[in-house]
Amino acid sequence: MDHFAVSGNVLAMEMRMMALDIVLRELNDAVDTKERGSFVTPPLPPTLQICTELASQFAVSDCLVYSPTEYLLVNPRDYIGALEYCSHPTANLGSRKSICIAGVGMQCAKENMNDFGVVESVCQTLNDMELERSCFSQAISYYKTSTGGMSPNIGGACDNVSRYRDMCH
Repeated sequence: MDHFAVSGNVLAMEMRMMALDIVLRELNDAVDTKERGSFVTPPLPPTLQICTELASQFAVSDCLVYSPTEYLLVNPRDYIGALEYCSHPTANLGSRKSICIAGVGMQCAKENMNDFGVVESVCQTLNDMELERSCFSQAISYYKTSTGGMSPNIGGACDNVSRYRDMCH
């Protein structure tokens, strides 16, 4: 790998860390200091507005991808709620909504690595094929990254998948 490729990878990682810092700062603000350990649900569009206010388009994308992780930390396994969080009309994400929805697919994959049937059932609730495929595609991408490039078909994660079977390569 040449110097420029390494530099690009380092820059990409730094941007992802900045976006994650923003999401974690928001999560930290959700901790109710009056009662140790209890959480307050993040507000519905202000949490996403922090992403849209970022100057760098790259940081905006990373922030939107990781925003569902924040929601799911406070509302464990509420994937449908996370999709609603991304789709909330007052979030005003426009075409960037698919980036947030892809983040739901990624987090759902992370929590269900052995059964993408769960991911499929979450993604198909969107009733919009383009958004559904964005959701499931990010799950596949996460799987391949986490397993060193292994196909989810080989790993058995797609055994219970039917609607998006063509994406499980």
